[in-house]
Amino acid sequence: MDKVLAEFGAEIRKEPGDDELLAKYPIDFVSFSYYRSALFTEGNPDRLWGGTFNEYCDEKTPWGWAIDPLGLRYTLNELCDRYHKPLFVIENGIGAIDVMEEDGSVHDDYRISYLSKHLAAVRDAICIDHVGCIGYTMWGNVDLVSRSTGEMKKRYGFVYVDMDDKGNGTLRRSRKDSFYWFKKVCRSNGADLTV
Repeated sequence: MDKVLAEFGAEIRKEPGDDELLAKYPIDFVSFSYYRSALFTEGNPDRLWGGTFNEYCDEKTPWGWAIDPLGLRYTLNELCDRYHKPLFVIENGIGAIDVMEEDGSVHDDYRISYLSKHLAAVRDAICIDHVGCIGYTMWGNVDLVSRSTGEMKKRYGFVYVDMDDKGNGTLRRSRKDSFYWFKKVCRSNGADLTV
């Protein structure tokens, strides 16, 4: 990491004894967020944070992010091999423009498909590759303002919140189809990922 930080002109200030203190108290597990894969090339100006669209993926989100569940499995394997610590996926999900029907329902089959494929990748990493993944949470359970775009219309949750990008709305909550799907997944302890 020191090499990467030096490449980008970043420096972490340490006091004498900090390295020894860190070595004495290592982490118990590694947590990370995963939404998409990207391609990185020599001379890419955004090598540290974003890369470019992964042209090897057939699907993408409305915001142009590659949908790559196999990339999640690769990431789990890479982190397992690198750190030899239990892993926890703390964020995963798809931002999409959800539409509430007149009856209050929200049909988000694209979210169900995305989550089903990504949870299957986690399952395969655990059961086939023997990765020690101890948990998974998606981002977020209830619609909220997207950190990456500042928009409310980029929705992630299982529960629709009646609010627009300008903060207008009743804030009424409505369960999306993905809510009922994920409830089924939880009741089966992840065994039933059928769409």
